[in-house]
Amino acid sequence: MNKKIVGILVCTLLIAAAVLPVVGMINEECESKAVSNEEEWFWKEPFPNYAPHIPGGMPDFNQSQPPVWWGSVCEPIIGGNGIADTPAIGDDIQVVAVGNPVNPGDVIVAPGPDCYLDTWEQPDDEYMWAFCGPVSVANCFWWFDSQFADPDGTPGDGEDQFPLVEDYGVGDDHAADNVPLLIENLAIAMETNINGNTPVNNMENAINDWLVDTGLDDTFEVNVFEAPTWGFIKDEVMRSQNVILQLGQYDDVDGTCIQRVTHYVTCAGVTEGIPIQIAFSDPFFDIEDPSSSNHNDAQFVSHDIYGVRFQCPCSNLDFEWRVTGYPPNEDFDWTFVEFAVVICPIENEPPEAPSIDGPTSGEVGTPHTYVFNAVDPDGDNVRYIIDWDDGDAETTAFNPSGTDVQVQHTWSEEGTYIITASAEDTEGLVGPEATLTVDMPRNKIINIPFLNFLQSHPNLFPIFQRLIMRLGLQN
Repeated sequence: MNKKIVGILVCTLLIAAAVLPVVGMINEECESKAVSNEEEWFWKEPFPNYAPHIPGGMPDFNQSQPPVWWGSVCEPIIGGNGIADTPAIGDDIQVVAVGNPVNPGDVIVAPGPDCYLDTWEQPDDEYMWAFCGPVSVANCFWWFDSQFADPDGTPGDGEDQFPLVEDYGVGDDHAADNVPLLIENLAIAMETNINGNTPVNNMENAINDWLVDTGLDDTFEVNVFEAPTWGFIKDEVMRSQNVILQLGQYDDVDGTCIQRVTHYVTCAGVTEGIPIQIAFSDPFFDIEDPSSSNHNDAQFVSHDIYGVRFQCPCSNLDFEWRVTGYPPNEDFDWTFVEFAVVICPIENEPPEAPSIDGPTSGEVGTPHTYVFNAVDPDGDNVRYIIDWDDGDAETTAFNPSGTDVQVQHTWSEEGTYIITASAEDTEGLVGPEATLTVDMPRNKIINIPFLNFLQSHPNLFPIFQRLIMRLGLQN
């Protein structure tokens, strides 16, 4: 083999060996927590404490939770023959009056304030599980709580290190028995218990209120996107944001697509390449793992996989893409993503470079005062890290963003110094540096008899006195 070629190969291997560790370090610092396997799937990261399933740590809780609920909010009564037949009992809510017309899937009776359904269905009305909204949010909250809690924690340890999911009466926040109580609290917050379903604005408002109540409104945010594109959904999942999709099932009626029902699912993973696919933590279906019934244990999931096709066969609709093969029972013609609810950590930004105001020249041995001021985009308090360029450095206490902070410094030797300062916020993010150049000129002491005479007789020869002062020749 040609020596030149051998040399190139050797160099290539050496470069690869040097670059790979760097790439690994960069990936560790990336915002994305999604992990990829050799099949080009990107799954929500598992956490060994409370969301341990591999691949894909997103829980897969069920919207059916017997025997904890008997006829609970997840089972409102819906119409069968198009006429409401069932009267509400107890504190249940009569959503549609008896005798009034209803569409298939419309709620007639909802469980009411106590979240338990007391009413028995009449003639051909029927129960329907409808807890998909609260369950989809519970999946996301559980995943975030696992991410921010003690990584060495275990279900049943009784330790609650993060307030997004709390113990609702079973003795442990991450016990399987706590799951239905978490879902029930979310259902009440979303008013699913009085509506029998979950409008997307109810979900958004309930999440915002939940974050405020747990003191996490400055840690997380929620946003709703109508008819999101596939590229947006894929990017959000790969960035490891928590994405809930409201699926709309439609039937083609003489060329016009009519919505029949809606259903919420949580995104568990996506593919980057071909075939284009998406995986759901589905509150209702368990296709990939139908044998496991204990999905309240986050290690047991059924991340059901469906295709993505860029086609909208409905002339009266304007969706960019649809989910193929969903629902698996093929009750409806088409499934589109009507809304995406994205819950994600608020990305804290570092402070801006501080301003430095103060003298740019002075005398050795004399204290000089400088004023530092930096604005933090998030309104966090800031402190200043200052290097005086003479071997001394200091860090101030935290002060409100955008307020002046005075610091004194004395240089002991003549010279030119560059003050360097940056601001750090309470989240530990350090902003860009600012500098100010300061001259400490030589303090001239000249022993000249004539000058000594002039200084001892300041009223004589005023012109010479002013000249001496200007030249800095005074003793």
